[in-house]
Amino acid sequence: MPITFKGDFDDVLPKQKYIDKLRELLNENETIKHEIIAEDYYEYEFNNINEINRTISTGLFTLCNKKWRIDISPELHLVNELYKDYIPLFLMIKQDESICARCVFSIRNCNDYTCFSTRTSALFNTNSYKKKYYCCYNLIKKTDLNNESHNFSRSLIEDNKFAIDIYLRIYKNDIYERYLDELKYIMNNNNMKYNEHLEDIYIEWVIEDWNKFNDQYNDYNTWTILVYPDGFDESLKGYTSIYVRDSDLSYKDIRNNVHNCSSCIVTARNYNDYRYYLLNETPTPFYFSIDYYYYFINKFKKKSELLEKNEKTNKSIVENDKVVLGLYIRNYKYNREIYINELKHYIECEETDNRDIIGEHIYEWEIKDWTKLKDSENSPEFSAIGYKWRANLNGINNFNKEYVSASLENLSIKNNIFINIEAGYVISIRNCNDYSCYYVGAYSNCSRFDEYNRYNGYDKFIKKTDLYYRNFKTDRSLIENGRVIITVYVRVYRYDKENFIEDLKKSLNDNNENKEKICGERYYEWNVENFDKLKFHEISPIFLTGKYKWSISLFPKGKDRPDFLSIFLNSNSAMEENEDDDFYVHVYFAIAFRNYKTYTYYHFSSREFLQRFTKSNNNHGYFNYIKMDELYKNENSSYGLVEDNRAVVNLYIRAYRLESLENFLKNLKDLIKDDENDENKNEKIIEEDYFEYPINDWDKIDNEPYRTAKAIGITSWRILLYPNGKNGSEKDHLSYYIRSLDFDEDSTFLCTNIYIKYVLYIRNYNNYLQYKAQSPPTKVCFSAENKEHGFSQFIKKSEFYNENNDNEENNNHLLEDDKTVLGTYIRVYKMETGNKKLYKI
Repeated sequence: MPITFKGDFDDVLPKQKYIDKLRELLNENETIKHEIIAEDYYEYEFNNINEINRTISTGLFTLCNKKWRIDISPELHLVNELYKDYIPLFLMIKQDESICARCVFSIRNCNDYTCFSTRTSALFNTNSYKKKYYCCYNLIKKTDLNNESHNFSRSLIEDNKFAIDIYLRIYKNDIYERYLDELKYIMNNNNMKYNEHLEDIYIEWVIEDWNKFNDQYNDYNTWTILVYPDGFDESLKGYTSIYVRDSDLSYKDIRNNVHNCSSCIVTARNYNDYRYYLLNETPTPFYFSIDYYYYFINKFKKKSELLEKNEKTNKSIVENDKVVLGLYIRNYKYNREIYINELKHYIECEETDNRDIIGEHIYEWEIKDWTKLKDSENSPEFSAIGYKWRANLNGINNFNKEYVSASLENLSIKNNIFINIEAGYVISIRNCNDYSCYYVGAYSNCSRFDEYNRYNGYDKFIKKTDLYYRNFKTDRSLIENGRVIITVYVRVYRYDKENFIEDLKKSLNDNNENKEKICGERYYEWNVENFDKLKFHEISPIFLTGKYKWSISLFPKGKDRPDFLSIFLNSNSAMEENEDDDFYVHVYFAIAFRNYKTYTYYHFSSREFLQRFTKSNNNHGYFNYIKMDELYKNENSSYGLVEDNRAVVNLYIRAYRLESLENFLKNLKDLIKDDENDENKNEKIIEEDYFEYPINDWDKIDNEPYRTAKAIGITSWRILLYPNGKNGSEKDHLSYYIRSLDFDEDSTFLCTNIYIKYVLYIRNYNNYLQYKAQSPPTKVCFSAENKEHGFSQFIKKSEFYNENNDNEENNNHLLEDDKTVLGTYIRVYKMETGNKKLYKI
């Protein structure tokens, strides 16, 4: 609180009494005895109070043989909201000189030395580390300037005038210098990686109302300190959190490509004593950029620790509700070493599971003339960590695209699809002559590279206009004179059994609704030996998942085609005679076939939806699991799936019993049950099953038909959904079709006609009761001339999007959280080739 006075001087020398009073205020707060070098008083009259709405200044004056200036800056609240109701004041020193001082600031009636309000400063220092001022943020509340009744004999403002006075005391500087030397020693002896630094900066923030403090910050032009006295969030309650922000990077244009490397020491010290302070943990280099412009100290100190009195000095860090926060910063010269370490930092800042690194590599691709590039360009091939790679750029000259896209491609997988790699990567684009001028547009701490994901990157790597944007600090752009460098940092992680199992597990497309209904889950390995001597049909040992029995069927030379290996999961429980006809269990499973020496070389498949095992449908799997000629080592690979006549079959299985799914499927089957009057009502069913596909990002579906395929037994099918109708006349509807793939040109299935009944449906991804289904009234014959069948007006868009329905209880939410599920139930009755009928074996 400011100290305010009204007339109580009883002699004819009020000015001297007034000066003596200011001196007394310094003495009252002086808890340690420093050697005083000089002290003096200065006053300045401001003639126009209306000018206080902008920054006004005393101009230079001499005090204690030093040149000073006082500025009043009401706009300071734009930097810190805490002081928006106060008049703030800056005391500036002209010289580049380190001075240790304290002072009393006073705002006074120009005509009355008995009418004034004061603030006493903390012990402060103007020093060679760029801070040449002391700031009193809360000199006086704006509302008190003209208030005659608030502890004053008269108003501070009179005849539109007021005075600003200062009583300054300068001390011998050895205590402050020792304090700074201690901070510098800590910085120097911190095993720093980088020896070459540009500058050291020290700044302080005086806080005079700690108990009222609540998530506040202070801005020192380039650097900002943010303080959360009782922790940043609930998990940090009881601790004081302090964050340091590079204000240049947070406030400047977001397109800037500037990078700084700095180390920070944050201190909290006693308001009147440099000798008593606490600091953060040992400082380490931190990389400031547009992506990371905060240095976090979540647990600076316990709040109670700041209030605890020292046994020897009887002082606390926070004393009389006052404390001084200090920030000692060392800025390093940005070079190649720092550049590479910051690229690694992009990966290390992300959450990882601390996987072992087996290798890392930096590759730079210099582009000498960007203007001559084609729309798509690939870097030269490079080898790293036992694999071949290259960088890809796309959309360079496509005027319809706002961004250039970038990706990292693994070429080893291109030649051998069974390689599986987990790697982190960073792709940056930088100025050829300045390591600090670059932009990271794509990075991942851990990505999969496999037969399904040969490329990893970002479609919106960088805006084309940003390539030539000149940053505010170095006045450089990424591309200069057509030259630029693409840098790729890649880190490959060790991939072992634990990672392998976790990836199989992640491939199961479970949702939150089903997790509580799991009745069994496990990982299983089947070691297959003497591969060349295996029989037509090999069966693994029986194993348990929950209370259910299972086995794996392997057809080394294919069940349907001799050029493909076939593999199936069998429900042995469903095959048992004592099980009733209503037996069912639902399963997600992923099945892999791998080299017996390593977990990185394998082929795997998993279904996107629950597989239903029953008495009549007791196995699920893959007729065409993998081509026979891909099983063995070739010139492009170091391994084969079958090696030394051995292989391993791996399974991850999760089993459920979902009554809601059973009821849903029963409702679908009721839609295609045989009519009592149908003369073929007892016709034999060859096979039947359902398949479905979840859509997790409906907004990304364009006008093209959405496709997904699945085999039902030995037949193959695709469902096609047209979000805006198949033809212009159906633009207000979703069109929905099923297509037989067995009549496509690349099919080897010898069949002329397939007769089926089917249901097409769309359902809520979390609720089997909310669905829309349609089926044709009779069997449908599919052939080369009739490959596709369905509904041009399956559902109105307004119904699908649930428009114009305000009754939440009756809402049929097919689309929810941008998700939905497409599906079909198919029943195959007969298949014909010429005059022959084909039946399931």
